[in-house]
Formats: sequence, structure tokens, C-alpha cells
Amino acid sequence: RRSNLNLDANFITNLNPHDRLVVQRVKKRSLVDQRYITFSNCSGDADFLFCLLNSVISMLFIEFSGFPRGLGALDLNKALFSTRHRIPDPNLFSDEEKNKIIEEFSKIQRRRPRSLNAELTDQTRLKFESLIFQALGIGDVMQQAIDTLIQAVDDRTDRRRSDSD
Repeated sequence: RRSNLNLDANFITNLNPHDRLVVQRVKKRSLVDQRYITFSNCSGDADFLFCLLNSVISMLFIEFSGFPRGLGALDLNKALFSTRHRIPDPNLFSDEEKNKIIEEFSKIQRRRPRSLNAELTDQTRLKFESLIFQALGIGDVMQQAIDTLIQAVDDRTDRRRSDSD
């Protein structure tokens, strides 16, 4: 199996995610399987970037950067994804906001991973997302963004069920 030779990657995400759109953190130099997309942290606070990469805003970019493929998986183009994926500018957040967001995200990290639907109805997750949306001044669209993401993933993964019937 080929490996992605980016040994300096700080973050990875699955090239073909199903119903968990997550970015994982790589804490030490590693060879990464070809089924993952790597991100390198050129500058900035890696802890805060990790939070932003796992926000609903980032998940929307992930979901809408790919297209559905067999069994409900999302197919991402590695080259396009790595050059076009965007997160909110970390400079838009105060140090106090960053610290609160990091603190709230650490609670999410301490528990077992969940499906997207379960994740986005969890009170801790909703508080984390609210901190980000409020800091950006777009708190009024948070629920709409969550609903859009859930619907998009449900549509993609439900297609799998209808294809197999």
C-alpha cells in the first residue's frame, strides 16, 4: 500500500468519509496511508486550528467538497481539497474566545466518537459550535448550518440504502 510521504503533517482526514466528518491530529512524525488527506500547520496555534478544523463550518466544506460514491461514502479529491479547504481566520477570535473554544473542544475529545447526527445534537458539541458562531458574529445561522450539514450527510448516506434495495 502506498503512503502519503508528508511526514510533517499535523492533521489528517479520511479521503472517503461516511457519516463522521472529522479531522484527526497527528502528534508525531508519521507515514500516512494514501486514504487520508494531510494538512500541515504552517503557522498558528495548532490546538485552536484543530478546533476550527472540526467545527461545523469546516465539516460543511468537507461535505460539499466531494461527491457521493458507493455505499454512501463521500469521495474527496485530494489535490482540490488540500488547496481549497477553508476555515475561519483564527485572527478573528480574541485570546479569550480561543481559550474557551479549546476548553470546550477538549471535552468532546475525551469521549468516544459518534455519528454526525448524534454528535450534532450533543449539548457539549452545541456549546462548542455556539462559541465559534457567536465569536464570528453569525450565531443566528448556527442551527441552519447544522441542519444543512445533517441533511446533506443523510441524503448521501440514504442514497446507499436506496441503491442496495
